[in-house]
Amino acid sequence: MKNISVENDAWDDALFNKGSIYTVGTNDGAHFKQVEFIGTKLYHGKSMMVFKTNDERRLTINPSYQSFVIEDPYKPQAFTGEFDTDAILAAEITNQEGENP
Repeated sequence: MKNISVENDAWDDALFNKGSIYTVGTNDGAHFKQVEFIGTKLYHGKSMMVFKTNDERRLTINPSYQSFVIEDPYKPQAFTGEFDTDAILAAEITNQEGENP
């Protein structure tokens, strides 16, 4: 039998890497794309996962409600706060019309 070394923090499998980008889904069907994992925090004694969105908002998720996590291979570009909402909506409408002729 092969021995596996166990570190002091054996209870923490370190499933997420700080600074890595993920897509996170919750069991109510919501999903959050390209969020950066920044660590965990305790809330009434329970460990919560904390992420940061592109626009620098903090997203805290109770692991009990997490249904999936996908690691994204690249970091998103920083949000500059400047974008054309009308152009984005027009592109989405055009894309949807192309998919459903």
